[in-house]
Amino acid sequence: MRIRVISILIIICMSTSLLFSEEEWITIFIHGTIGLRANLALSTIIKLLQNDISNSAYKKTVELIRDDPIFYKNQPIQHRGLHPINIFDNTPGNAASLCARLFDRVTDSAKKEKNTYYTFGWSGLISPGVRYDSARDLHTSIATLLQQYATKSSTPKIRLVCYSHGGNAALYLGALRDTEFPHETFIIDEMILLGVPVQKETDYLICHQLFKKIYHIYSRHDRVQRMDFFSFKRFFSQRRFYTCSRYTLPDHLVQIEIQCYTYPRYSTEKKVQINRSPGHSELWFFGWPEHKKSSYRKHFPLHPLPIACLTPALLQVITTTHPQEKNLVLELHPHTGKTFLRTRHVFKKQEIHCFSDNFIDELRATARQHRPSNYTAELQKEHMHNAVQLAYESLNNVHAEIEPID
Repeated sequence: MRIRVISILIIICMSTSLLFSEEEWITIFIHGTIGLRANLALSTIIKLLQNDISNSAYKKTVELIRDDPIFYKNQPIQHRGLHPINIFDNTPGNAASLCARLFDRVTDSAKKEKNTYYTFGWSGLISPGVRYDSARDLHTSIATLLQQYATKSSTPKIRLVCYSHGGNAALYLGALRDTEFPHETFIIDEMILLGVPVQKETDYLICHQLFKKIYHIYSRHDRVQRMDFFSFKRFFSQRRFYTCSRYTLPDHLVQIEIQCYTYPRYSTEKKVQINRSPGHSELWFFGWPEHKKSSYRKHFPLHPLPIACLTPALLQVITTTHPQEKNLVLELHPHTGKTFLRTRHVFKKQEIHCFSDNFIDELRATARQHRPSNYTAELQKEHMHNAVQLAYESLNNVHAEIEPID
């Protein structure tokens, strides 16, 4: 009788453990392009349209900016390749750690997961060929990482959080699976695309079976997303994925337009609202360095937070309340703490509970505590200027070396 009771208790304990066990995830942040504005000359545009950036000042400038840690202070980015994020590093200016910590905090508020965080760094050059090669490195890195987990009898799920052209680099994983890695079996359980320019080179890859679930988050105030005219199959990028003659939108794709509203600063009449939806930078970057010409606006309702940090709670509430909807509009009203959700092209909206009272304020306070000191727009501009100058000096030295001797 005692043995039977003990056996029953063991079974109950094991069942309870399985019931409340946390899913294990690997979350990888993938940055977008880098340094284009620092060298956006006519010669650069011509080379980009010709898809020939070898031996160009643009390429050398981006390489110098990409490897300068000063530009790691306001976005989740580290050195090139796949690198773990130390989520416990509270050093001001470690934006990768701060972003992962906030992402983890928001995840805990929505659901229970055991997350390990990484960044995947690539060159940041505007070039489909470069993004394709970067995807090859990403695929190999993920496969190697999963092999390491397998030695510990662990099979974590994979999540990619991709910004701008980092999303197009990640989409190339589908093409590579067919051509170069058909023997690999891992899947991307969840891919979050933030402000990704939709282009013919990669748009059809959203249908690939490598991707189990894709969330495409965009904003109508994001002007940069559609300004990439360096696609060779379409003059300008699109904001959304559409069913076309080449493919039908897959069931695993959910497209979400995100909007943010606030009240006029000195208004006492709360009926008037201002649409201050996120721009391109506000989807990914923290709100520093502050400058009147900064693309991250000081009056953005979520300042200094990027939308990327809030995605776990936003997606959780969407999958809970509208699991079958594929095109949604999500309204954030940070000043009132309210969140509204509606189906695209339907004006009736539903108020949903997304964040608890003062939760956004807590996240803001955490972010401000880890703002880098002495990090100004002037310092950032100086480093960009130095990178451009060094790039041209390097090219001039190379040209001098290969000049024929009379």
